[in-house]
Amino acid sequence: REPFSWTLTGAPVVSVYGISFPFSFTVSEQERDFNQPFNQYGVSPSYKWVKLHLGYSNLQFSPFSLGGHSIMGAGAELNPGNFRFGFIYGRLMRPVPYSDTASVVPAYKRTGYSVKIGYGTEFNNVDLIILRAKDFAGSIPDNDALEITPAENVVWSVVTNQKITKWLTFNGEFAQSVYTNDSRIDTTGKLFGKKSNFLADALIKTNPTTTRSNAIDANLAFANETYKLALHFKQVGADFISMGAYYFQNDIRNITIE
Repeated sequence: REPFSWTLTGAPVVSVYGISFPFSFTVSEQERDFNQPFNQYGVSPSYKWVKLHLGYSNLQFSPFSLGGHSIMGAGAELNPGNFRFGFIYGRLMRPVPYSDTASVVPAYKRTGYSVKIGYGTEFNNVDLIILRAKDFAGSIPDNDALEITPAENVVWSVVTNQKITKWLTFNGEFAQSVYTNDSRIDTTGKLFGKKSNFLADALIKTNPTTTRSNAIDANLAFANETYKLALHFKQVGADFISMGAYYFQNDIRNITIE
């Protein structure tokens, strides 16, 4: 690496006739040495209950579905009244060919989309989220040294926040991930087929490399002016992976009393 490194980031906001245009950018000298995007530009103009996303954006629909992964593309969020809609499509990763002369991790081109449909108020709401992403096998030359395979992933998630009484609240997320590690295999996964569902049949190609795993994160809290008591349960399956999130720990179960 170069001994001297610099990065310039900014988040200017321009307002024109009541419409806000929040820009974001990151510029770094590393772009000339690495293939993953370090130079990123994006704008998310909004007007009343309409918000658009153009260029690079980092949306957070939910932690287990689209959880802040950078996307180069276009999308929109609409919140008319008590309805909540969201959609984005674009590139999650650009292709990085294998090279035996540089310490660069190869990667297939990865694109995807995510949809959110919800209804509710600030304190009582529910959202259904779907993420669909896949790698393109032909985006980089085949090489035995790659040690990676083109994958596909579908995640569906239900997120809810409920104020049951003045003092009692519940919020949580239940998600299921269907992940095919190697989409080049054409044979049907017999073991997985017994657990197949409408999501797997309609949105993703399954084969013997396909796994399905669940995640749940729920919190029940009672609080008043004097004290707060909360029970938090989190369980993430061993094979749970989301292409819409950079990292979260799986194969865990946490039970917390606060």
